[in-house]
Formats: sequence, C-alpha cells, structure tokens
Amino acid sequence: MLNPSYLTASRHGLYYFRFPIPSQYHPEGQRSCLRLSLGTRCPKEALHLARALCYVGEHLIRQTKASRMNYQQIRDFLTFVFKEKLAIARHHIEQNGRFSDQQKRAFHHMQLAAEDAIKYEHYLMAGTDQEITGLIEGHELPIESGSKEYEMLRAEYLIYQTQYVKRALDIDESYSNYDLSDTEVGKIKPHEVKPAKKKTKLAEVIKAYIEDKDRLGSWNLSSKTDYESKFNLLLEYLGNDADADISSEIALDVKNMLIQLPKDRTKKSTLKDLNIHEQIKTDAKLYPRLSASSVNQHLSAYSSLYEWLLNRDQATKNPYKMLLDNVNKKRIKREGFTQEQIDLIIPIAMKAKLHLKWGTLIGFYSGARLNEIAQLDVIDIIEIAGVPCFNITNEEDPANKDTLRKKKLKNEPSKRIVPIHSKLIELGLLEHVKARKADSSPETKLFIGMGYDKKNGFGRNLGRWFRESVLDKQLGIKTKERVFHSIRHTVARKLRNAEVMIEDVANILGHSHTSVTAGVYAPELLIPLLKERIERLDYGNMVSQSVAPHVEEADPLALHFDD
Repeated sequence: MLNPSYLTASRHGLYYFRFPIPSQYHPEGQRSCLRLSLGTRCPKEALHLARALCYVGEHLIRQTKASRMNYQQIRDFLTFVFKEKLAIARHHIEQNGRFSDQQKRAFHHMQLAAEDAIKYEHYLMAGTDQEITGLIEGHELPIESGSKEYEMLRAEYLIYQTQYVKRALDIDESYSNYDLSDTEVGKIKPHEVKPAKKKTKLAEVIKAYIEDKDRLGSWNLSSKTDYESKFNLLLEYLGNDADADISSEIALDVKNMLIQLPKDRTKKSTLKDLNIHEQIKTDAKLYPRLSASSVNQHLSAYSSLYEWLLNRDQATKNPYKMLLDNVNKKRIKREGFTQEQIDLIIPIAMKAKLHLKWGTLIGFYSGARLNEIAQLDVIDIIEIAGVPCFNITNEEDPANKDTLRKKKLKNEPSKRIVPIHSKLIELGLLEHVKARKADSSPETKLFIGMGYDKKNGFGRNLGRWFRESVLDKQLGIKTKERVFHSIRHTVARKLRNAEVMIEDVANILGHSHTSVTAGVYAPELLIPLLKERIERLDYGNMVSQSVAPHVEEADPLALHFDD
C-alpha cells in the first residue's frame, strides 16, 4: 500500500499526519509544517483520516488566501458603491421630486445610528451585517465573515454611510433654490410635460391586502388581529399618508425603530402618553425592548404584504425581505403536572363553580384543549356503540342564534370523537348533560359561564381562573411553562406511560399522524378501542375522595371573569 507524503509512521508503528504551512502564514515568514498523531497503527484507517485532514487543511488555506483585501481596496470598493447609491438618489429626485418627510426622517435616523456606532465603536448596528453580507455575496468579494478584513469593511461602511446621507440630503436641498435668469420662455411646451404618476398610499394597500386575505379565508380571527396590530404600528410610525412605494433606507429605518421599541409601550402608564418617536428614545434599561423574534415577526408581516404586491405587479421590490433575520421564535415548553400537584389541583376544582369544575376534570380525563372544552354544546355529547362521547367539532348547534360567537378548532385533525371516561360519568357529568337538555334557556353551551373573547374564543374564564386562582393564588406554583395546557401534556405522558400506542394517543388528543387507523375503522369499531385506551388514565382514589357538596362561591376570583 502506497503512503502519500503527508502520512508517516513512527518507529513504534503509530501513524502521523504531516501538513506543510506556507511561509506567508507563519508569524516570522518561515516555512513550517503541522505534525499530528492519528492514534492508530492500522494503515487503512490512517490513510482515511489523513485524507480527510488534508482536505480540511487545503480548504482552510484556500479560504485564507481568498480573504485578502487591503484597506485601500476596501475604500475603493465602498467609494464605487456609495457613488452608485448617490446616483440612484439623484435620479429618484429628478423623476419623482424631492424626498418626502418620511424619507428624510429615515436618512436622519440612519445617520444618527451610524454616528453613534462609530463614536462608541459599537459596529453591530441593526441592518449593517445584512447589507454587508449582501455586498460581499453580490460582488463576490474575497472576504470571510469574522475576518479582520470583514471588521474593517464594516467600520468603513458606517463612515461612508454617514457621508452618503449628508450628500444625499445636500442634493435634495439644492433643489430648494430656483434660478430663472437663463430660462427661455416657451422652451418647454405644456404638452411635453407628462403628468406625475399617482402614488398609492400604504394605508390603501394594507386595507386591500387584509380584505383579500379575508375573502380567501387565509387566516383566522387571531391571525387577522395580529396582522392588523402590526400594520397599525407601521402606519403610526410612517404616517397615514405614507406612500406604499418605499426605499430600502426607509425599510431599514423601520427595522431600527422596531429594535428600539419598548415591548410594553401600550401597557406602561409612563409610555402611553408618548408618541412612537418619543418611545424609541426612552432608556432601554428602564423599558425592555422587543425581542429579536418579535422584531422578525413584524418584518415578516410587512414582507408578506410586499410579496402580495409583487405578485400583482403593484410593487417593484420587497424592501423588507433582506432585513429578515434567521431567528427562531422561542417556543415555551409546557410542563406537565406531577402526581403531587394533581392531588392538590383536583380537590380545588371539585369545590369550584360548575363550569370551572367540569372544565378542569374533562381536561384531566380527555386531554382536550382549553377552548375545545369551553365551546362544547349540549348536542356535542353523543353516544356511539353504547359509549358516551365528546364530539369535538367546530360545527355549530342549529339552535344557536348567536352569529358572533363562533366555535373554532386549531386544525383539521382536532375534529374528533373522544369517549367519556368512566370517572366523569361516576362524578355526574351525564346528569349535568340531562339537566342542560331540560333547561329551557336559549343558551346552547354545555357549560354556562365560560365567557367569550374574540381573539381566544370561549376558554378565557376557565384559563384565567386556573392560572391565576388555582396555580398562583392557592398553590403558588404558577410559571410561564405551567398553565391549563399543561393538563394536556400530563394526559399525553400518562397515556404513553400506560403503554397506549402513539397512534391512539394522537386520535385521543387530536394530533396529526401518519397512521390510517381513524380513516380505516368505522366509529363503531374505533370508539370502543379508544374507550379502553382512555380508561387507562388513572389519578388514584383521590378524585372519589374529593367529592364534596358544590359550593358556588368557593372561588371569589372567578366571579370577576364572567362577561
């Protein structure tokens, strides 16, 4: 077997990797080499390891050679870039007139941010890295991220940017002077002057975008409310008369605004009376700013608007697309409840108001979501193959005359039928159903008192009572990770611990999965199977021992939640 020059063996039979280092990369300009033990006496293994190391070494050398751009070359490149930007700015003024107030404000904010970054040597200014990365990739510059040359380019970029802003504003200001001394009367004929193209207002395209999404049914009420809030913020900052066609500078200014925006600007009494421009100047130590994920969510909403405009040939570019960061939304990992915590929670629920009691118990014995439980109608209690079941659906009771309060589900797999656990029957759930059916009230809901919220649906009262009264006030175990939804995690864990197959757990909880069980078997066959599975939920004898006379006023905090 032939050994390459970079592979040698010692007198003890151990193989070593030897790789030459070019003299230009030695601190004293000398030729040298790297010698590394491969820790093996096997020739084949040593050859494989050496080839891999050789490839890595050559790749690093190529990268080091490529990342060579001196200071003068960087200055020459930035001179070219910003001269081109100035030419574009001048052309914009010549074609469309002088900068608008929002464009001037964007330029001033950009200049102030760059000057502060230079003054305090804080070069991690928002948006700078995205722009520099775009320049490096677009012009194929021999500069690697994190290298000395990259830091040099970033620092010089900010200096050039301040000069560019000043020059662009000077060009705009030069158009405030009028000289009529050499003008020839009649040189420009009226018919040669083309009428200015009517500009579309940002508020108009936002309205059209929302109406189109509504028409297509692309989002639910919660999503619509969220988007409207983000668009209102954009209009508040740019102004209701802002043009839809904005520059990259204005988009970058919007991002900088979001980064500096206090996250509780509408809740803090000291911020409510300030306008948005005053709010972003407040002390970040006193008023924490929006998270990187939240900033990205706003930019994503604005980007989706401009993608919609691009698809309709109503825009020439999406100025927000390049500003999106690779930031993942931090998902709160919910915690399930321990048996000790369950032993404390259920007795409290047993003494609470009827809708709070049954809401909690159904959660523990079905794993249903908060809103799925709260929006149950009387007719959603059905019987299949002799088994009483919850029909979890978004279909309305025909007797329901309330057109404003609509049932909703998270997704299609959420629509399901779940057998009622024998413990709920033992505690009197079916008697409650009979009483509700006999009630002459026009209310169709199984549990009266759940309340309703446009954004969150029917689960508001139950969720707040469980979080604020039970977990916080009475037990002192409230955390961000521990809420009503934790009951669902508890059920999932208990079912898996009881050796219930993952497909059956998915059918019970309304999760999407790859199994075809629910589609193949008729309900008459599937329901008895799921009934056996759900009966494996066991919280001990504690529930039976907790049965006590119902006390309507046991939880005073819950009385404030009914609306």
